[in-house]
Amino acid sequence: MVYLVEILVRYQEEILNPEARAIQNTIGFLGYEDIENFNNGKYFSYITQAETEELARGEASKLCKELLANSVNERFDIISIRKKEE
Repeated sequence: MVYLVEILVRYQEEILNPEARAIQNTIGFLGYEDIENFNNGKYFSYITQAETEELARGEASKLCKELLANSVNERFDIISIRKKEE
């Protein structure tokens, strides 16, 4: 099966994110008073071949742990794994 995998990597909640803080401040200056707790991250997507969705998820998790996310200060979410038409 062919799968489209989507991953989001963000700072852990207890880690200061200076880029998100700067954007949050600018949002306020622009008059968007109702927006709070702005956060940002890195989005990754790729296509893979795996026998099952579970195997595709395991591969994605391993890739995040080995390369995409720094376990000291980042966390990752596999936001989507869906079959792709061949």
